[in-house]
Amino acid sequence: RACLRPEDVIARLGGDEFAVMVEDGHDAEAAAITVARRIMEAFVLPVGVGAESVSVYLSVGIATNHGGATAAEELIRDADVAMYKAKTSGKGHFEVFHPSMGEAVLERHGLKEELRLAIERQQLTLYFQPIVDLGTGALVAEEALVRWEHPSRGLVGPSEFVPLAEETGLILSLGQYVLEEACQQARRWQARSDASLTDGPEVAVHVNLSAVELRDPDLVDRVRATLSDAAVNAQSLVFEITETVLLEDSERAKAAISELRALGVRFALDDFGTGYSSLSYLHTLPFDMLKIAKSFVDGLGRRGPEASFVRMIIELARTLGVAVVAEGIETQEQTDALITLECDYGQGFHLGRPEPVKPELQLSSAA
Repeated sequence: RACLRPEDVIARLGGDEFAVMVEDGHDAEAAAITVARRIMEAFVLPVGVGAESVSVYLSVGIATNHGGATAAEELIRDADVAMYKAKTSGKGHFEVFHPSMGEAVLERHGLKEELRLAIERQQLTLYFQPIVDLGTGALVAEEALVRWEHPSRGLVGPSEFVPLAEETGLILSLGQYVLEEACQQARRWQARSDASLTDGPEVAVHVNLSAVELRDPDLVDRVRATLSDAAVNAQSLVFEITETVLLEDSERAKAAISELRALGVRFALDDFGTGYSSLSYLHTLPFDMLKIAKSFVDGLGRRGPEASFVRMIIELARTLGVAVVAEGIETQEQTDALITLECDYGQGFHLGRPEPVKPELQLSSAA
């Protein structure tokens, strides 16, 4: 309301969706763009909610009756289409509706249906990226990353189809599929290790956990059953969650994490250092490891502040008694800097790219 003019009208459509009606006989589109920018600028800084600071990201769609819409319902529909187009461009964007967007929406709906069938028919593939001990070079874990090898579109990245799964409610089925496949693979690795009489720690498997999954009341039972079916030690499973996941329902998140840790499952706070409230979560949630965001690792080796930030995170982790994983390592220079800073573990293209499982995969090194 504070961003609007007296003659503008705001309405809540439901959930976290709002509509603003902007009237301007001279240039309605320009007026609407001005209002949209003003609203987005108001949310650049975190919003205070009680004692917490919450980051709010907006996606705005704009439609005018000059685009062909003749009724209020059509205007709202067109603005909604433009809004979803804005979401695909990342956070904090706006888009003005164009009739060609309708074709993109139809394609998106088609992709949703194809994704549903792909999950049902188990046509998705897990790729695994190694996490290594920077001190010894030994392989300590593999992160499970889901890929969709579409018959006509080629390899569809998770940034495209995971949001689709969240929008349609398919994320629970997708997440369960990834969990089951990852645990079964962990068991195969362990069986191979037992057969070769390898004397070393079990290779853990890291699985990303979404906000929807964390709110699922059946999550703990599903995880317990999956671990039992795969005959995998719960200590071999690490769930990775981001700070944004915790922001959505912190109380439910705390309860679910506590129950899963009681089973023996471990947790990693992903992309640490990029949010506003990470420190508060470290006080209230018992994480087992922190994953330093790639943006900090990128600057290692250059004369910049990144090394100081990374050193600070590592020292914080030491104080808390948790392990540290550096993400996005792409050069030997970055690796050497992290070893000098005594970072525990590393992950990135320099150490190993995400790949489907190969029969000859060795557990003794990251090579």
